[in-house]
Amino acid sequence: MLTLAILYLYDLTFKTSEFYFQLIGALIVNVLFWDLTTKRYLTKFSAPFTLIWKWKAKIFLTDPSPQNLTKLKEFFKRWILKDDSLTREFIDGLSDKSAAALVITLQGEKDIKQSSSLKFSDFKTAVSKASKWHEYRRFLLKKATSDFPSTQKIVESLPPLSDYVIGDDLKLVSDDVFSKKLDDTDNEVIHIFTTTSQLSSDFITTISNHKEDIKTLHFYICSPYIDTHKSLLDLKQEYENPAFTRQWGQFVDHADYGVNIEADMIRRMIKILGAIRELSKLSKDLNIELHLFTERYPGVKIKMLEQQGYAQIQPGPLTYANNIYRFAVDVVQYDQIKTLKEDLKNFRESNQVETIKLDSTSRKAITEQAIKEMCQWLYTQGFTSKELSSSQKRIRDTAKDPESDKIINDISRTLLKVSELLKTGDQVSEIKSPDGTVTHFSVALMIEQNKEILLIKKSDSFYQEKYSIVAGHVNRHETPVEAIHREVYEELGVTLTSPQLIAPAFLLDDACRHGGNRHLWFVFKAQLTSQNFILDSSEISYTKFVPVEKLSGYTDKLTPGALGVLKQLGYLS
Repeated sequence: MLTLAILYLYDLTFKTSEFYFQLIGALIVNVLFWDLTTKRYLTKFSAPFTLIWKWKAKIFLTDPSPQNLTKLKEFFKRWILKDDSLTREFIDGLSDKSAAALVITLQGEKDIKQSSSLKFSDFKTAVSKASKWHEYRRFLLKKATSDFPSTQKIVESLPPLSDYVIGDDLKLVSDDVFSKKLDDTDNEVIHIFTTTSQLSSDFITTISNHKEDIKTLHFYICSPYIDTHKSLLDLKQEYENPAFTRQWGQFVDHADYGVNIEADMIRRMIKILGAIRELSKLSKDLNIELHLFTERYPGVKIKMLEQQGYAQIQPGPLTYANNIYRFAVDVVQYDQIKTLKEDLKNFRESNQVETIKLDSTSRKAITEQAIKEMCQWLYTQGFTSKELSSSQKRIRDTAKDPESDKIINDISRTLLKVSELLKTGDQVSEIKSPDGTVTHFSVALMIEQNKEILLIKKSDSFYQEKYSIVAGHVNRHETPVEAIHREVYEELGVTLTSPQLIAPAFLLDDACRHGGNRHLWFVFKAQLTSQNFILDSSEISYTKFVPVEKLSGYTDKLTPGALGVLKQLGYLS
């Protein structure tokens, strides 16, 4: 009776006759595998559930919406995995379609139950099977080329590079094909996409040997700026996958095998700076344009030789931190190369990349800015020089860069200096740069109610009667949290309850009456114990709540610091 009810339900739900007949067959198989003694199925999971799971995977590949991904994940956990752990036997028994469903499902599921015996090699088994399913390959290609709309329309017609080899085999085949193409070219314009990886010595040697044949090298990589740009922090999603999906030693891990996020961000930055350093050595004899991904890594690796009329597209839009699931397709027809070339031009001109002409001077500036921003970010995360010292060997071993220790030591000294500044004295905390720039630490509180923002008018003539937000400096003996408690009480006469940072600390170029010309801002939100403000007339002459939609009319009436903070937080454009 239950079986008939299930069949009737699915007859109403699924109108595809192929699926309907497959489901009937699966139910019959289940009946044959029913053990009357134990009153349970002999199989690990029922065939109908597997069939539905694959069907849901196909729906997602056709329409990769967040809702469809959620349905796929929830079905897997409830009906396929149930309360069991993911095992090697499970993966070995998967079909190509089921393997593709698993690869998609496991993204972001770092806490899923998994057998302790599962290894990276088991994940390689799954991705190898998955790569054989056409629908899955098509999904990867279309998602990977989403930033290249004209190319996206033609990717399904592109031929595979050596029968969809993946992982290490793909790298060998891809590099070999690319190198041979480069042997027979002149006045070439090259495009190379990568994530954060260092350049191999083979690649550097190949480019160096052909520098007379190369007109321009366009090199695309994630930005090393952790504050100015978002692409580096966007890679944090790679830490949310199950441990067995990554190769041991790929990240900087804690002793419990969890990822040490702050230390690994340093590793990634070092690898990016290493790639830029190696390229800059070639810039004396070669025109190199560096394109930094500002928002995110676009999920694709592209190698292109414009003059040769050849390109490889390697889709990598999933959140796994390795290349083992990638395959490649060739772009060889003239009209297709022209299409890709135009897409790349539009991509470079978009706000998704920042282009820098690479030479020794720009390389030095990039390195200094990246390290400065990393120090600021680490401080906002509460990451100390002591923690950095304990992670130094792991960072060095995984980054595999000759300048690792130098960069780590620079960061450590800065963190230690900031820590000491905040411990001693009552003066405003400040750091003086070699160029004479004075950076202060500042705090602010966003007070918002009924979609209105509290603005205050400063009393000090320095601020020219302009409006600001509740804000002030961090003194050397204070933490930012202590400083915001003090400032709010001094300016408004009220106390705070559990102030929370609403954004990572950020740097603004704004002058103050204490001689600072830059400020590292810590912006909080909190509950106030009272709205009955007792103003300090020496600090504030007036307060008012301004509707958020009317803030744009105050841009000329705001102090530079308040204007910068409101823009940074998205209240003003």
